[in-house]
Amino acid sequence: MLQIGDVVISEKGRYDGQRFFVVEEKDGFVYLCDGKKRKIDRPKKKRITHVRETGESSIAVKERLCGNRNAIDALMRKELKRIGVL
Repeated sequence: MLQIGDVVISEKGRYDGQRFFVVEEKDGFVYLCDGKKRKIDRPKKKRITHVRETGESSIAVKERLCGNRNAIDALMRKELKRIGVL
């Protein structure tokens, strides 16, 4: 089960193989951001079946998104870099 703040890998389409944070889940879709190509103001909408869980997540990103505070794209880039993606 995907949750906000989880890191996933896109498996279909233009962003195949890239990692993103889940910023929202609704009606069989997830909305993804990485802070660089896909920023928080225009997340990528993907079917849940087209992403793969990595088992990684960021508490800092989750707190920003769930706490109704603005999620900062720089924080997402920093966390993906810490995980070893960027």
